Parts: sequence; C-alpha cells; structure tokens
Amino acid sequence: AVTVLLIALIGLSRLYLGAHWLSDVLGGLAFGVAWVAALAMAYEYQSQENIRARAFAVLMAGVFVVAALTHVATSHRADAERHTPPPAVK
Repeated sequence: AVTVLLIALIGLSRLYLGAHWLSDVLGGLAFGVAWVAALAMAYEYQSQENIRARAFAVLMAGVFVVAALTHVATSHRADAERHTPPPAVK
C-alpha cells in the first residue's frame, strides 16, 4: 500500500510540475507494471529455492535508498533549477 501511494504521489507531482503529460505518466506506470510482472514470471520460472519475503523486502528497500541517495547527490540541483519558476517581470 505504501509503494502504491508513493508511485501515485510521484505521478501526480510530475503532472503538477508540468514535467510530463498524463499519457507519459500512464505509459510509465504501464511499463513499470509490465516490467515487474515479467521479472516475477522469470523468477518463478527459474527459482529453485524459496526466499524469505521480509529479507527480500529489506534488500529491495536498501537498493531503493542507495539509488535515491545517488540520484539526489548527482542531479538534484539541476532538477531543482529546471523546475524553479522564472522571476516575475515587473
């Protein structure tokens, strides 16, 4: 539920900021769902062992945190400048 909420908020923020059209956000969501489904099917096909769901969730959360921190460290300033409104002309 938290992941779905986070994805929805990110999609809405992209629309609000004018960074993407609705079709871009919906296309991205469709691609993401298809990718996760393909990975799940490949895992089920190849998997010979059961992994513990909690350990896997912690691992994936750690990967997400590392990726997010890397993104913030490398491109947050440029993204913030790109989405800052221009100064008002008097």
